[in-house]
Amino acid sequence: MQEIKLKIHYGTHPGFVKARNEDSLLIDENNHFFAVADGMSEPHGGDQASQSVIELLELQEKNFFKSSQSRDLTSRMLRDWILNCQKKLSELANENKMLSGFGTTLTGAHFEREKAHFFHIGDSRVYLLRENALISLTSDHTVVGEEFEANLISEQEWQELKNEHSPLTKVIFSEEACEPDLFEFDIKKNDVFLFCTDGLTKYFSDESIVNVFENCRNNFDGDNFLSECLEAFMNETLQAGAKDNVSLILIQVL
Repeated sequence: MQEIKLKIHYGTHPGFVKARNEDSLLIDENNHFFAVADGMSEPHGGDQASQSVIELLELQEKNFFKSSQSRDLTSRMLRDWILNCQKKLSELANENKMLSGFGTTLTGAHFEREKAHFFHIGDSRVYLLRENALISLTSDHTVVGEEFEANLISEQEWQELKNEHSPLTKVIFSEEACEPDLFEFDIKKNDVFLFCTDGLTKYFSDESIVNVFENCRNNFDGDNFLSECLEAFMNETLQAGAKDNVSLILIQVL
């Protein structure tokens, strides 16, 4: 079966309010493994949480691909890797009480042949643009997100509230383990995936995300499409004030 080919562009910015960038990215183009993490802690430690989780996740996935003859990841492997990341945060918090309560979101995927294997915990998101239709592949692990999943609020209320701040209900947390969402999704040529932290989505409705993609597709050739989308998303976020760190990964299936 033919090896998958991807085009990747990514970026991160601390924004204009926070003193540090608490987002971290995992970009492993050789193994087609990618993730975004958005650290959280008061008053500090979020940057260390996201960085520690990304570093350990990257170590685990690279060791797997280096040592295994098979490149097929299982949901159990991904779950074990994420639980190992949670244990790492617990160890760091035990060593330094100032880090007690720190944690991070984690959202990513491994692309292999005709499928992508996703893992997700928190309120970072993955969107898929397929034939001009935008599909949200992840559910927010927030109070509002769970109310929508439980049909306690309407679709209209969800669209109005989903980009507002809502308390997280699941993250990779130093004080307790939470189960990640794990799922597979069939991929097609020309699919475009957007992985992003909430520093981006608080400024973009679904419609405005589609508009960015359409404007870039209409105004730039195929070679520059993804890079122009990245620049457009970042510039619009910064122009809106960028009160949070903002990070995104754009992946196109070739």
